[in-house]
Parts: sequence; C-alpha cells; structure tokens
Amino acid sequence: AVVSTQSTGAVESLRWYFKWNKVEFPEDWKLRIHDNLSRGNLKDILVPKYRKETILLSIMYFGNIYIIFGLVVFLPIALTEGFCGTTGKKPRLDCAKPTQANLLTYSIISSASIFAVILGLILGKY
Repeated sequence: AVVSTQSTGAVESLRWYFKWNKVEFPEDWKLRIHDNLSRGNLKDILVPKYRKETILLSIMYFGNIYIIFGLVVFLPIALTEGFCGTTGKKPRLDCAKPTQANLLTYSIISSASIFAVILGLILGKY
C-alpha cells in the first residue's frame, strides 16, 4: 500500500523498474492512493489469518540469522588463526575429531532453517 505522501516516489520507482526490465510503462496507468494513513499494528501479524505464516517466517528468520552469525563470526577466525590446519601449517590448536554427539548438535542447530523452509513449501500450497 502506498501512503498518500509517497505517491511521487512510488511512480518514479515503478518507471525505473520498467525501464530496467526493458518494458514499456503503460501511459494510461494510474496510481490508486490509499486513503488510510495508518501503517498497521504489530499485533496484526498474530491474528489467526496470518499466524501460520508469521510463525514460519520467524523460524526461518531466526534460524538463518543464527547460521549466518556463526559463519560471519567463526569462519574468518578459523581461517586466519590456522584453526585445525586451514593455513597449511601445523595448527596452533589441537582439533578433536567430531563425535556423534557433536554431529547431532550441529544437525539440530542448522535444522531450524531447513525445517522451516520445507514446512513453508508444504504449507504455502494450502
């Protein structure tokens, strides 16, 4: 929805997208201004109509943030500090071989995002 104070910017953006995609902008097209200046309320996303989507998107968002945080923070440290021999030299730290418990922990941690994506694909069709 476009608020009445944003109509000029919205039309300019649409024209730019049309030009970028090499599509002719229809001249008879008119922007319908939304009279309601309210932008909604945060509690609106938990009404029964949107509850399923909100929960799925929250699981996907926080699962992905958790995974990306681990990659952004841990991976550069591991690569620059010679963690487990990543630099080709003898590692400064002794690395323990992963156990079944470690692998299970890693799988559970990363499964939040995978589970939410699959569930989203299944439930998105209904």
